[in-house]
Amino acid sequence: MKNVIKLEDVFKDKLVLKRRIKKGEYRTDKDNKCLEVYFHYKIFDMKTGKLIYSSCPPTSKTYEFPEFNLESCCKTHLDEPQYSRLLKKCIRQTDKNEINEFRVYDCKYLKYGADYQEVLKYSPSLEGLQLKYILIVYGVDEVLLIRI
Repeated sequence: MKNVIKLEDVFKDKLVLKRRIKKGEYRTDKDNKCLEVYFHYKIFDMKTGKLIYSSCPPTSKTYEFPEFNLESCCKTHLDEPQYSRLLKKCIRQTDKNEINEFRVYDCKYLKYGADYQEVLKYSPSLEGLQLKYILIVYGVDEVLLIRI
């Protein structure tokens, strides 16, 4: 029996497809916006295979990430505009210690945030650009947010 690669449609429009690389631990808190999420990600040009950005020290292996380190990880709250809508949706769809590949066939969900800025450095025009995000989520901390 052949191994079947399962792709999930992230936004239900066939523009961003998810492929699991390494299974993680199931998270029940994916939609809770009051969580601080710790993660690393890499962005590649899907057509050329060139690394556009890596939030961790570069390695020779595409799907290799360092062990969790609070000092060097990216972190965000899912309701803050620090990262793009695209990356935050990908984070929500990734379990703890899971590595996922997200193939982006249209950059319409990439409008703001740190990842958007890195892609703009690589290509000022997003027209026709196809990206591959590789993402690992290390975990989450519940944070009490008090808004006045």
